[in-house]
Parts: sequence; C-alpha cells; structure tokens
Amino acid sequence: MAKYGVWMLETLVLKYCDHGGSSTGLRAFIKEQLPAFKEKNPQLILEEILRHGRHPQVVACYKNGRSKPICMKNKSPEEIEEEISWLRNSHGRSMEYRVVRCRQLSRNPSIQGKWSGSTFASELGRETEWSGSIFASEAGAGLVAPLRRSWNVRMNADVQQHRRWSQTLSEGNPAAKTIE
Repeated sequence: MAKYGVWMLETLVLKYCDHGGSSTGLRAFIKEQLPAFKEKNPQLILEEILRHGRHPQVVACYKNGRSKPICMKNKSPEEIEEEISWLRNSHGRSMEYRVVRCRQLSRNPSIQGKWSGSTFASELGRETEWSGSIFASEAGAGLVAPLRRSWNVRMNADVQQHRRWSQTLSEGNPAAKTIE
C-alpha cells in the first residue's frame, strides 16, 4: 500500500522446489501469472529462489525493515495471487494484532469474572441497582464506606498489636526503645 505516496513493499522473494508436489501452485503462478503481476507492479523487486526439497514460501520485505514470510504449501495460483496482493497492500506492521476479538486485551484473563459495582453488595447486605461510578452515586458511596471502615479497623488493630509487641520487648530489654 502506498503510504504518503511511497509503496511500503520493496522486495518479494518467491522460494519454491522444482519437483516437489506442494510447489505446483507456486510454479504455475510463476509461469502463468507472474509476468502480468510484474507489469502491474513495476515498483517491486521480485526474486525467485530455487530450494530443493522444501515447501514453497513467499517472503515480503518492507521499507521499515520488517519481513513477512508466508507458507504457500498446496495453494492454487489464484490463492497465491490473493496472498501476494494482500502482502503488497499491507504496511509491513507485525501481524500479531491483526484481529481484535474483545475489548480487553490480557495475557492472563481473570478466573474470578468481571468486576462490577454490585460485586460485594450481597456480602454487605445491600442489594442495589448499580449505575455510574462508585464516587458519583450514593449507592456506590454506601458500598465503599464499610470497606474503608473495615480496612481502617484492621490497620488500627495491626498498629496496636505492634505497639504491644514492642512494649513487651522493651520490658525484657531495657536498651530497646519503643516506636510511637
């Protein structure tokens, strides 16, 4: 594809075997359809490489330094022409994010399910209709306040336990100082 008036595909390398059965489609494409393809695309550099005993492959080299190898094993000349025209029309970006199937992209999807505002409502004894964000609605503020209070209680209990522990240490050791 031409980006800013410049074709991104520079070189197209056709690798095939002269006697292998999986290369029959690429050999037929080279004999019948490649001359017409060369006339339509004079900006491309086309190379043919003979590889004995290997499956056919087409490698597209782009101006940004990327290359895309595609296997042409047992494909017809029409399928090969379609693949080559797709390679010519692409920009040379990586093929890994070609199709996005869902809105969330994660390598490790959650096994717990999706979070919603009413996730902990049944545990807190509040069955509410959820809409909007936690901080914008009164129902959401009612859900967050008990969680915040319980967290503060737990933190205060931990601090008090640490003070008691440090006091018992200082009583046994007169050189130890308590941290207040």
